[in-house]
Amino acid sequence: MISNCLLLLGTAALALRTCEAFTANKYMYARTVNHGLEMSSVSIPLNKKICVITVTTSGLGKETARALINNGEHYVICACRDVAKMNNVAVTEGFDTNSFSVLELDLASFDSVKLFTSNLKDFIKRPLDKLVCNAAVYQPSLPTVSNICV
Repeated sequence: MISNCLLLLGTAALALRTCEAFTANKYMYARTVNHGLEMSSVSIPLNKKICVITVTTSGLGKETARALINNGEHYVICACRDVAKMNNVAVTEGFDTNSFSVLELDLASFDSVKLFTSNLKDFIKRPLDKLVCNAAVYQPSLPTVSNICV
């Protein structure tokens, strides 16, 4: 499962490298995409670095999103399976609504990854500055490695 997620995310990263830049004045114009639907127009300042973070609804992903949003230098795209949950997290945590967007991404579905990359390319219209691959699989039934000397 982990290798599948890495393969899917690797495919997403490869697709992102093909993004074309589109500028108008000092802002990057993009469409807000939510569940693959065009919702409204937003502008991403060109002086902000664009960062995609996977799984931002809790833990390390949420804290990384918070840190990047709060430093004011980044526009964060939260890629997560449950968009409604992420929107609730953003309200609870007080995320600046002008510094992030939420896009649906289920790393267990190749179709979802393809849709995400397509939506992201339409949304940002320029190459990514950062990609934080924060996804893991918890499988306690798998054998463990013990007594390894490093």
